[in-house]
Amino acid sequence: MELNIFNSILFGTLRPWLMDFTNQREISAALKPSNTNPANKFTELQNQILAILSVQPDFKIWKASLNSSIDIEIQPYLYHITLANFSNIPTKYYHHIITKEAQRVSTLLHYNTSSQKDESIIAYDVRKFLKSIKSLLKEITRLSNGTQPVTIAPLSYYTLQTLRQSLLVLFFDTQERHKHLLKEVETEESIIINALNETYSGRNELKSTVHYYIWHTSKLVTASQFSEENILFLLKEINSAKSEDLLQLQAALENLIFIERNNVAVKYRTIEGLTDHNFIEHTLSNSLGNITNILESANGLSPIDKITNAMEELSYIDSSCSNNQSVPQRFYKWLKAKHNYLNNKTLESSLQDNASFNDNNIPAAVDECYSFTYINYDTNPGKLQSNMFGYSLTITV
Repeated sequence: MELNIFNSILFGTLRPWLMDFTNQREISAALKPSNTNPANKFTELQNQILAILSVQPDFKIWKASLNSSIDIEIQPYLYHITLANFSNIPTKYYHHIITKEAQRVSTLLHYNTSSQKDESIIAYDVRKFLKSIKSLLKEITRLSNGTQPVTIAPLSYYTLQTLRQSLLVLFFDTQERHKHLLKEVETEESIIINALNETYSGRNELKSTVHYYIWHTSKLVTASQFSEENILFLLKEINSAKSEDLLQLQAALENLIFIERNNVAVKYRTIEGLTDHNFIEHTLSNSLGNITNILESANGLSPIDKITNAMEELSYIDSSCSNNQSVPQRFYKWLKAKHNYLNNKTLESSLQDNASFNDNNIPAAVDECYSFTYINYDTNPGKLQSNMFGYSLTITV
């Protein structure tokens, strides 16, 4: 995979200190396609890049090299990094040419590796690509030479910093997707210290995007071999992110553990299949029926002990959350309500009054995992008390 445009920005005709921005009207026209809507297709993105390069004297050479006719979706990044805002036509020019070329290269690499069956060839191409990016990062360091923004031309400094950030995203996005093929894996700290010759602050500049979690979740739920350890690790990351955009992924992973532990079949082993409404309601209904039979059976344990054991089996869920698509979370809420109901009665009275607890009245599950909402259980059996922002609401169950 060639990085011709990036090389030209550092070594060739696209070097910012060689650019002539006298005719800003012409340059604004070249940027117009990029200023409208983000490209969704590869060919559209390629045409935007060609429009930007149309003001270059060697445009014919660029046009000959950017002639791919593949019609695929743009590959979204797994990571995000903060870029400096452009402030004028020259900085806007370099912002677009760098960020769009990074997208083009990333998408094309993904397309090429996806169509290649030989993993040894993929590994070789990926290692070569990552090595090229590290070489470019070292060149950025050489050109910057530790110079502060006040003593370097503003456009050159902006261009080098934008290229630095974009290459970091491109490097770690590529490495993450092909980590299983690499013998050695770089960290952000190692790249910043060894390639950029900078002091590592201790805080990562790169942040995981929603696509990072989608990509990893898709791989786990469709994998031929179930790995609860890997799923729990990803769940921990998702729960730490505390984003409502990740609720479906959280539910899919929790549901996957639930059905694996309980030998439940699912028609489509995908994110969508594991969070399908009919699948969720059917699985939850069967689980409630099973636990009811267990509570009614005489096996030496008290109903409270049986419920406690069932709740402990769900220790992998985020119990502070109320994710309506998560079967184990809704099941846990039901168990907790049942536990509190029985806990305030003697075993004899609870068996007599058990009919008053309607098993179909499951505590409402709402997607409020990360809001300031919580539920308390009143000492009066058969009532739930919800408190939100100082207001009290009692629900008879």
